Amino acid sequence: MKYLIIILALYFNSVNAQSLTAFQVHQISTYSFEDIDDLMVIEYDFKRLKDLEDVNQKVYSNDSEHLDQLIVVTVIKNLKSCANITSIVIKSLANTLEIRKDLSMIGFVYQGKKLLAPEIVVSEYSKGRDYILITDNTTPTGAFQILSMCK
Repeated sequence: MKYLIIILALYFNSVNAQSLTAFQVHQISTYSFEDIDDLMVIEYDFKRLKDLEDVNQKVYSNDSEHLDQLIVVTVIKNLKSCANITSIVIKSLANTLEIRKDLSMIGFVYQGKKLLAPEIVVSEYSKGRDYILITDNTTPTGAFQILSMCK
């Protein structure tokens, strides 16, 4: 019985510690804004944070109790583009490196480094009209940022 409790505790801790894949990063921005809750809440098990939202914006978190595994996803409805703009703040270096590595497997091509803002350098990846930018270092918030958009 004691082992069952330990196993269940480990399982529930790992459920809250989910990470994102390169495929999911891209899928979030291409999903319909009206149906994004189905993807984020039902399929990915993120929590919606309505208190942090503005008009045409939805915010989700993996609700991790461990700061080093926290992920916050903001989806911004963009009527002038072919997809939503997605901003992901992710604390985990390992998850960020995994996303960066796996982008080529889903057809994204590394385009080089860009200066996004003073002291913020990003690596740019593209696939047709879709672009994903990933900060090379943590931002002033102490986390990495991933931007996914369509031009």
